[in-house]
Amino acid sequence: MREHLLGDGLISEEDFTLFKITDDLQFARREVVNFYYNFHSYRYVGEVMVIRLQRQIPAGALVRLNEDFTDILKPDTVITTCAPYPEEANEPELTSLARLCVPFNRKSLGRLRALLDRLNQF
Repeated sequence: MREHLLGDGLISEEDFTLFKITDDLQFARREVVNFYYNFHSYRYVGEVMVIRLQRQIPAGALVRLNEDFTDILKPDTVITTCAPYPEEANEPELTSLARLCVPFNRKSLGRLRALLDRLNQF
């Protein structure tokens, strides 16, 4: 994969964080459980990716997220907390979830995975 996909410029180095290869059932289980530890789901509302979380992130963590993940944001934007959008009314069971509004550049999927991993630490 590295030789052909990365070597031919079809994927980036960060894209290797999008998957894990294992034959260990416990490792696979931990990976799934950890992926959803705080992250619940996301959807786009217009141009904004709304990431829904089981728990709010700690005070002050938003500043650090914006510093560490500015490379995946659209120019001159920041990650913010947000309330549910009216467009999410068709999912009333998710209303109580915490939210981050991420003006994601829709390119850096490997780095997006890194952001989700970070959110799962809270």
